[in-house]
Amino acid sequence: GDDEERAELAGSAADVRGVEEAEALRRAGHNHYHRVLNQQPLDPESAEDAAELKAVCHNAKHALAMYTWMIYLYMKPCSGGCDLTCFRCFCMGSAERHPRFRRVLGDNLCGAHEAALLRLAGIRRGEVVYASFANDVERKPYGVLVDHESRAVVVSVRGTLSLEDCITDAIADEVGLEEAGRAWGFDGTGRRAHAGMLRAAEWIRRDLQEHGVLHTLLAGYQAAGAQEPLTSPLNYACHSYALHVTGHSLGAGTACLLAWMLRAEFPGLHCFAYGCPGGLVDRRTADDSRAFTTVAVLGNDMIPRLSYHSLSNMRTELLQAVARAKCPKLEVLRSALHDNPAASEQLMHPRGEYPRSVFSEGLEKFLATRTERDGSEHHPEMFPPGVILVLEKTKDVRTWCLMRSKAYTPVRCDASALSSIRVSPSMGLDHFPNTYAYAMARLWRAWEERSPHAAAAMAHTRTWSSPPEH
Repeated sequence: GDDEERAELAGSAADVRGVEEAEALRRAGHNHYHRVLNQQPLDPESAEDAAELKAVCHNAKHALAMYTWMIYLYMKPCSGGCDLTCFRCFCMGSAERHPRFRRVLGDNLCGAHEAALLRLAGIRRGEVVYASFANDVERKPYGVLVDHESRAVVVSVRGTLSLEDCITDAIADEVGLEEAGRAWGFDGTGRRAHAGMLRAAEWIRRDLQEHGVLHTLLAGYQAAGAQEPLTSPLNYACHSYALHVTGHSLGAGTACLLAWMLRAEFPGLHCFAYGCPGGLVDRRTADDSRAFTTVAVLGNDMIPRLSYHSLSNMRTELLQAVARAKCPKLEVLRSALHDNPAASEQLMHPRGEYPRSVFSEGLEKFLATRTERDGSEHHPEMFPPGVILVLEKTKDVRTWCLMRSKAYTPVRCDASALSSIRVSPSMGLDHFPNTYAYAMARLWRAWEERSPHAAAAMAHTRTWSSPPEH
């Protein structure tokens, strides 16, 4: 009783001291404050870390590009429309240059999807081999691109951008992967995944099989039952290329599951997921995905930390914060939104020592009821898959026009490090795809100045793929 309570309070105090120490180091500008929290920053002196970071930063533009003209106009509200119009008219042309091997389905009359895709990805028209912009609860826009810079064929899946995408996000039941495993050649026994994203991944896998795009580009043959073969000069240049699967948000979760379905035929593929939803797969599948999946998480992005358990814990923390507050609740909230956990703790009573009140008594009854209900209801804990690479904000940097720019430190973390939601002003903005792309580009520019292996990193990126299983 008393000993257990004292041990719990001591553990809480140790956690607070660790957070305070890390916060002090971070505000002082030290890049090694992550070690206080048992995290592992990437080392600029390591050639392997430089190659890994370059691959992650490089593929972020492909994940961004599938948002096409809508994100392009959001990023360039004044000049974006004229830019795309001029590019479409003068750089792309109106005629189909390669009708036999290029297929762009579901584009609008102006060709705005394809034009923005080319601009954002930084590729030529002929390097968009296939793209489908069909969008409903099951079908998600995706494209197959050829990236000669990294010598890779890239399958990029779009994230949430429509009401149908939101419905897919909301179909969050955990379903088994046994049937998908039998269909696509992996062991799905005992594995579970997000139902909506699994349906989207299965549709893309069937569509890829139907059109035979990857087989033609990477293997040099047409898949059985595929439509008209994709014959092009690109075929002869892509047989030695790697396969990358990428996406952001909903697209990231779909890409992670799609990678499982493609591995039987393309064992060397690698998945780069940005802002991948937290409640995607079970722990075993998340751990097994480390061999071929890298998930990038930007700062305080709440989506990779979002799950049934994290929401339940946040609700409990918020209610307990109200009971522990020593000052007006608005001050506690303002301190929390300024990303200062140490200051927030000073405005509240110690954990477990809040004063007795009608609210605190009601809170205890509510928590007891929830504990009993959670014990009777089975909610398996779900995680983001693969190697987790968190870009932690280290400090703010003043740019040439006196605007603030954030400096990030890339840190490897376990999936359990994303088990709680960070309440912060940037918890929503950090999830935007353009924010990810900007942060990745700035981070790599900073590494080019610091890392002696940056120049050789692209050569490693060109061969970046997962080793096949034996």
